[in-house]
Amino acid sequence: MKKNLAVITTLSLALLCSAQAFATPVYIAIDDFNSDDQFVSDTTVGDGLQSNTNAKRTLTNELLSGSGPIQSVAQVSFGILDISNGSGEDSEVSVAWNLDAGLLPVTAFPMSFLFEIVQSDGNQTSLDFFFNNDPLSSFSIAPNTNNQIVAFGLTPAQLAQINAGAGSLLLKINGDTGWDLSVDAIGFSYDDGITTSIPEPVTLALISLGLAGLGFHKKKQA
Repeated sequence: MKKNLAVITTLSLALLCSAQAFATPVYIAIDDFNSDDQFVSDTTVGDGLQSNTNAKRTLTNELLSGSGPIQSVAQVSFGILDISNGSGEDSEVSVAWNLDAGLLPVTAFPMSFLFEIVQSDGNQTSLDFFFNNDPLSSFSIAPNTNNQIVAFGLTPAQLAQINAGAGSLLLKINGDTGWDLSVDAIGFSYDDGITTSIPEPVTLALISLGLAGLGFHKKKQA
């Protein structure tokens, strides 16, 4: 009995020592585009931007170049931000959100900002993020990108700035002539500092074999 207990103790220690520790990720959503649908179309070059504001966000579309018939549309529907331009059109689309002060835990570092590119067409697009008009980060999205999560880390200064007081997060999107883009799931992510130990598969296999061996030994003794 003592020998069996020693074997079980040894196996348990091996399990604990070889376990991998993982922090629990926390996601703070800014916009999943599942509510407050919008539709903004600009059909005339040079007449300024067209805008729509609701309780969730402000969506604008400004046609920079193109000739009729104009098809430049920015809309929120079916859970995504979807932007489309005709083959000869170029537009700049922006989305703005009001963020509450103290939105992010000041001790949560590193803090990441992330979003999902659902689909882009054969044109290159650029995304620029600002907070209270100060640049946060810029990205170039390659043609024909599908279902890609894009993320960037916030510096301690940026994290402090966002938490210091209510402000505006702004996304500006532009691209090559005729660009189309679909975006989803914009938010912040960080680890909560609480780690969970998960045994490695090899260790689990060894313990299973050990326990099976103990069972066989007991059966043989019986």
